Amino acid sequence: MKKTIKSRKKIIVTPKSDIDLKSKKLELKVKELSDRIRIMADTDGDGLSDYQEKLYGTKSNNPDSDGDGISDYEEIKIYQTDPNNPDSDGDGVPDGEAIKQGKNPRGGGYLKDLFFSYSGNQFSPKILKTNSLFAYGVSAIAIKLLIVIFVVSLPLSAWVTPDVSKKQAEKIINLTNEIRSSLGLNLLIKNDVLNKGAYEKAQDMLTEQYFAHVSPKKKGLGYWLRKNNYTYSTAGENLAMGFVDAADVVNAWVQSKTHYANIIDPDFTEIGVGVVSGKFNGYDTTLVAQFFGSVNDIPVANIVTREPNENTVVSDSSQKVFGEKIIASSLSVPILSYPKNDSVVNENPTYFSVLAVSAKTLNVYLNDVKYLELTNSKDGNFEFSLSLSEGENNLRFEASNGSKTLSSDVYRVSLDQIPPAINIEASKLFVLEANDKEQKIVRAEVFLDSDTKNASVSFGNYKIDLQPDISLPTKWTGSTIIFNQENEQLFNPVVLPSVTATDYAGNSVTTDVSWDGIKPVKASLTQQYFFAKDSKSGNVNWLFSISATIYKIMLGLIVATLLINIFIQFKKQNLKMIISSLVFISLLIILIII
Repeated sequence: MKKTIKSRKKIIVTPKSDIDLKSKKLELKVKELSDRIRIMADTDGDGLSDYQEKLYGTKSNNPDSDGDGISDYEEIKIYQTDPNNPDSDGDGVPDGEAIKQGKNPRGGGYLKDLFFSYSGNQFSPKILKTNSLFAYGVSAIAIKLLIVIFVVSLPLSAWVTPDVSKKQAEKIINLTNEIRSSLGLNLLIKNDVLNKGAYEKAQDMLTEQYFAHVSPKKKGLGYWLRKNNYTYSTAGENLAMGFVDAADVVNAWVQSKTHYANIIDPDFTEIGVGVVSGKFNGYDTTLVAQFFGSVNDIPVANIVTREPNENTVVSDSSQKVFGEKIIASSLSVPILSYPKNDSVVNENPTYFSVLAVSAKTLNVYLNDVKYLELTNSKDGNFEFSLSLSEGENNLRFEASNGSKTLSSDVYRVSLDQIPPAINIEASKLFVLEANDKEQKIVRAEVFLDSDTKNASVSFGNYKIDLQPDISLPTKWTGSTIIFNQENEQLFNPVVLPSVTATDYAGNSVTTDVSWDGIKPVKASLTQQYFFAKDSKSGNVNWLFSISATIYKIMLGLIVATLLINIFIQFKKQNLKMIISSLVFISLLIILIII
């Protein structure tokens, strides 16, 4: 039999207070959901809710508040840039453009971007970029140009200061000794007294506006030596004007007979040099005086330098002139074979040859005084030497064969060992303008003794043969044409021209004469600049020091950055950047050198 079971439903009755509580909870959940919906709202669809936009201060209705091409969400969440600033790193490139260029819009840090190679700057440090290097190069060149302009605008006296003059004088002394050393000559010792005298001489030329060995007030080398109590046995002087380098001065002296003769004179033992600068005939220039000397207790007033001359009679047997050989059995009248009657000779003792055929003895009378008795002859030729007196000398000869004596006529032989005198004060060289503007005429007027046989004047590589003036025989003149392109070579620096004169006896003299109205050649801008740089004058040396320091700092930074870029990021090389850097480095090296 089946048992039927009946189910019962359990009815639970909820109190009213519980219903109210649940209703409130539901309301809170709905409100919370509503707030969440409101917070999550993204009106502009940029990925940031309107609520977040409010917190960040961005625009909820504009996905790119600062207009830099990057959404507000990307700026905040990805790039961490400022969504309200289009150029977060302030480098002048908008954040969006920087990203397009592969750069970090926040910047890698100024120093990092400037010097180091990394992905944020495309492995190209800013300092090595071509446009940056170009700007640096222009700045470096501008600095050098400003220095050049400043230096060349200064008068010569501004940078040829006393300390510079002293250094130039030292260089001249050293160069002079180098020449002497190469010839095996004794080196000259610098003498402070000669230095002082040379400086006073150079200063006097500048003050009195002359360029000559003797001033308009008749002050010559002897005056300056006596003034400074320098006693000497031998002394010499070289002058120069308008130089920009000590080597130029010495080279100009080497090309001049008289100046070179002083430089290599073995009699000199001491030296002094004076250098001054200032206006000469309205031109900025430099004057140099070089003094040579040998100390002695007895001063010598004047030194004359003689040059060898082909007309000089020498005593070598190859130069002797003999009479014809005559063989006769009877005694003949003695005949003077050499020198000829009425000859002028310049050697003393003087060589003589007399032909006396069949003579066993020959008596020689000099100015009516028996001087020699000779017994040895070569086939009737008697050879001997006599010491003659300056001027005319009368000679007579008596030949004897033991049974017979024959006397010669009186022969006249003059001794002349005095070279032609040159009127140095009246003798001058003039530089005249030619009709052709590309040319100049150099005219020489030299006043010489009446017994002068020939004369010439030399300056630089030029030689002018002089001729006696028809109207005044003691005035010798000559001229030559020089072209303007040779003007700087001839007169930079200026040295005194030298005159060589020879008389009929073969005596020769070479001495300096003066230029009339000479204008020193203005040094080129390049010469002025390098002289100022090399001289290290206190007035301008600070400029060169500062610029050199700037260039060296730039060079060090560029080289260091380039090496870091090459070695640290070896696989990420920018060939264009490396080439640009090397060009700039080369430029800096050149600027440092010059």
